[in-house]
Amino acid sequence: RVHGDSTTMSHDEEQDRKYDEIIELLQAAGYFRVRIAALSRFDKVVGGLAWAIANSGVAADVQVLFVENSTIGQKIKIADSIINALRKMKCPFPLASQVIQGSNFIELAPAMQWLVKRVLENRAEQGNFNRRFAESQFTKHHKLPEDVAKEELFAPAKSYAASVAKKYQPKRSYRPTKALRQRRPDEQVSSVLLEFGHQIRLSSSDTAEDQDAAARAASSAALMDSLARVSGAAGISTSLMGAMFGDKNAIRQFGDAHAAQTEFLERKKSEDKEAQFQRDKAALEKRIEGLRVELAHAETLVAEAEARNDDGRSKLAAKVEYNERVVAETEKLLALETDENRELVARLRELLSLCDNLETQQAMFQASATAHKEELEAEILKLQTEGPPPEIAQRLQVLRDTAAAEADKLVKMRIANAKRIRDIALVERKIDELPSQVELNQYQRRFAELFDVTAAKLVETRRYFATYNSLLSTHEYLSKELEMLEGIQEQYPQYMRQKKTQPKEQFAGHVKGLHDSMVANIARVEDKFAAHKAERDALNTKYLALVEQQRLYFKLAKEFQDECNKNELLAAQLAEIGVANLADEDDEGDADDDADADAGPADDDEADE
Repeated sequence: RVHGDSTTMSHDEEQDRKYDEIIELLQAAGYFRVRIAALSRFDKVVGGLAWAIANSGVAADVQVLFVENSTIGQKIKIADSIINALRKMKCPFPLASQVIQGSNFIELAPAMQWLVKRVLENRAEQGNFNRRFAESQFTKHHKLPEDVAKEELFAPAKSYAASVAKKYQPKRSYRPTKALRQRRPDEQVSSVLLEFGHQIRLSSSDTAEDQDAAARAASSAALMDSLARVSGAAGISTSLMGAMFGDKNAIRQFGDAHAAQTEFLERKKSEDKEAQFQRDKAALEKRIEGLRVELAHAETLVAEAEARNDDGRSKLAAKVEYNERVVAETEKLLALETDENRELVARLRELLSLCDNLETQQAMFQASATAHKEELEAEILKLQTEGPPPEIAQRLQVLRDTAAAEADKLVKMRIANAKRIRDIALVERKIDELPSQVELNQYQRRFAELFDVTAAKLVETRRYFATYNSLLSTHEYLSKELEMLEGIQEQYPQYMRQKKTQPKEQFAGHVKGLHDSMVANIARVEDKFAAHKAERDALNTKYLALVEQQRLYFKLAKEFQDECNKNELLAAQLAEIGVANLADEDDEGDADDDADADAGPADDDEADE
């Protein structure tokens, strides 16, 4: 029992901790209704779930209508709506309806974290969209100083591009007449191209090159007849030339070919000139750019050379100055040399010569190290080009084979591990599907609450039915009484009009019969009421007996619980006493062993004596 209480306490502490984390998440995300102290935990968390689903930006097509201080039925409906919305949103943390109804915050925390993350992402995305929309609206009516400067910079280029486009735009030489508007689409295309100085073949089939030249000339002539020149240049018309020389179609075809050839040559010449100009311009620009790069490189080299020259001059000046200073100091030392310090000066000269020798050896060592380095680099390059020796290559191959085998083994082990993890996950899912003791307790509490609500509704419904039945019976009796009185009222004049002897006595007998039947009905109803009353008294007596048994059961259960607590307390005390006795016995045993050990040498001494 102590272990179960500690487990329940730790579970409650974990629930409180997860609830605090959920409240902090919702408050950080912007759901400030969690600050209202009057709301319950269920209202705060479920309201936060509904708010997060609505603000996540995902079209779940599920209406989540949250109502505060809701009943059991409304809570079940809200929980089902939230579960359906999370499934539509493809939440990676599946939840059950009883998790939300039972306020299981441990399982609700991961789903709440995921929802809050989606809310923050949607908020950032909407912010970026609104910012881009605001910038686009700003650029439609306003300009930044940078944009104005850029437009002023590119204004000459824009005017030049517009002039070039205007100069080389297509020029219309012919205009179609009304007769051409009724032609076929291919003839319409041909005529439009001819208007701007282009010629194409009228047929798009594979045998177009084998068609008759006369047919092509006739089609071209027919199109040319339907076109009129735009410029209106003066000259001899084709009709006049045909009348003068006879063959009208041949003259028209020749004139058209000559005009087209002339126009093509002029256009080709202008295009060649423009292309040559552009090529020369590009070549000159490229050459200028290359010369600029060479000039910059030469200037860099000159600057570096001047810097090196200045550095060398400064170093040379420093060396010269140092040399002069050394010579001066040497002369001073030679002037100071006497018989007393002659040995010291000799020792100083030996040390200076030793220092020069060490510097020479250092230079030689550096040169030998550089040569050795170059030899090693050459050997490495040789190994890279020619490959290692056979024995080293064989060993490398063995190592590669071993590494490949180990890699295959690792892959197999990973596959086996993945399979085992999948099996473990499957078992964990199956275990998670089984309800825990906490969930069963929640089910029990919810079913008890539902049973209480249903029982209250049943009692209320029974009261309504009993009231309705009693009112219906009263209505039936009153209707019968009214019918009886109306019958008496209607039958009295009939009895009085009859020509019989003693009509009043006959009417009185009839009324007496009715009275007797009513008395009999009243007696039957009273008997039925007495039977119902006796049944109620019996049920009340049985209910009181059951209540007394329940009280006795609770009393005995409480006494049994008290006795169990006493038993556990006594068992703990007995266990403590038993441990203490065992410790005392161990101490006594150790003391006896020590005494025996002390007595042993004495006995040996006595035996020796």
